[in-house]
Amino acid sequence: MIIKYKKLVRDKIPEIIRADGKIPKTRILENDDEFSQEVDAKICEEAAELATAQTREEVLKELADLKQISLEKATSFKITEKEIEIERAARENSRGGFDKRIFLIEVDEGKK
Repeated sequence: MIIKYKKLVRDKIPEIIRADGKIPKTRILENDDEFSQEVDAKICEEAAELATAQTREEVLKELADLKQISLEKATSFKITEKEIEIERAARENSRGGFDKRIFLIEVDEGKK
């Protein structure tokens, strides 16, 4: 039986698959645009998995995965973790965090 994945995977996944007695078929994404598209798809995949995680352990694993692929995206734009933290703090300072759990229902843009 052949299961198709067609997605970006971590570097050691093919050897893990082989160690399980299976045969992976892979290729290297040498085109930067294609790699960037696959990174974006992986970000969506990991974010979706984080959104459905139920236990502390699942959340921790998915956060780690999301951070790893997010850092790959940052690297492609030459953005450092320090820059990310500075921007995160600036946005929290100017727009706030999520501590108050505010849920915006609507905005009336009628005449002032």
